Amino acid sequence: MSVRTELAKRFSGCTETLFPRNQSSALNEAYVRGRAEGARYSVWELAVSYALILSVNWTSGPIREWLFWAAVAWIGGSAGVALTRTRSVQFRVTELRNSLWIVGAALMLAIPMVAIAAEMQTLQQPYGPMGCTEAFAGYAVWAIAQQWLLQGYFFPRLRDVTGNENWAAAIVACLFAIAHLPNVILAVMALFWGLTASYLFLRFRSIVTLGFAHAVLGIAVAISIPGPVLHNMRVGIAYLDYRVPAELRDVSRMTNGTWHSQSRAAAGDSAYR
Repeated sequence: MSVRTELAKRFSGCTETLFPRNQSSALNEAYVRGRAEGARYSVWELAVSYALILSVNWTSGPIREWLFWAAVAWIGGSAGVALTRTRSVQFRVTELRNSLWIVGAALMLAIPMVAIAAEMQTLQQPYGPMGCTEAFAGYAVWAIAQQWLLQGYFFPRLRDVTGNENWAAAIVACLFAIAHLPNVILAVMALFWGLTASYLFLRFRSIVTLGFAHAVLGIAVAISIPGPVLHNMRVGIAYLDYRVPAELRDVSRMTNGTWHSQSRAAAGDSAYR
C-alpha cells in the first residue's frame, strides 16, 4: 500500500470522527425543515396582511376603520416578531446618500408633468384633498409607509418563500398594482413604480429615499390629472363611489380656460364645507 493511500485513509477516518455523517445529515435536514417551516409561516403572514389591506380598500364606514386598525395591529405585530427573529430588512443609513439621485430623478419627471398640466390649464389648485402643505406632508409620510410595506415587509417574506430576490421584487410590484384596482390608471402606474422601486431597493436598500420619490411622483399625478379622470386618486370601493361634481360634468364640452375656472371654483367651494 502506498504512503499516499495510507494518509488518505487516515484523513478520511479523522474527518469521520470529527464530523460524523449521521450528524451532518441531521443538521442539513434540520436546516431544510426550518426553512420550510419559515416559508409556510411567511405565506400565512403575507396572506392575512394582504387580505386585510384589500378589505380596507373595499369596505367603508365603521367596518373599514375597524379593519384598518386590525391591519395595523397585525402587520405591526408580525413585523415586531420578525425583528426578534432577525428576518426583516434592516434600515441602512449608509445607503441614503448614494440613492438621493432617485429623488432628483423623480423631480425631473414631475416638473414636466406639472408644466404640461399648467399649459393645458388643468392643473388643480391647492384646495382639494391633496392641496395644502399639511396634506402634502401627510402624503409624504404615507408614501414612505407604503414603501416600507412593499420593501420592508412584503419583500423579505416573499424572498423567503420564493428563494429568489428577483421573483420577490416582481410579485411585490404585482401586489402593489392589484391594491390600486379598479383605478386602472393608478394600477398601471403602481405596477411600473413597484417594479422600479423594487429593483432600486435591491441596489440601494433605502426605503426612505424611495418613499420621498414616491411622494414627489404621487403629488405630481394628483395635481396634474383632473379629478374626474383619476377619481381623486381613489382606489377600491371609494373609486366606485366617486361622483363627478356638478360643476365638472360637462367637462368634455368645456374649453381649457372654462375647465380651469370651474375646477378652481369647485375646489374653493369644497374647502369651506
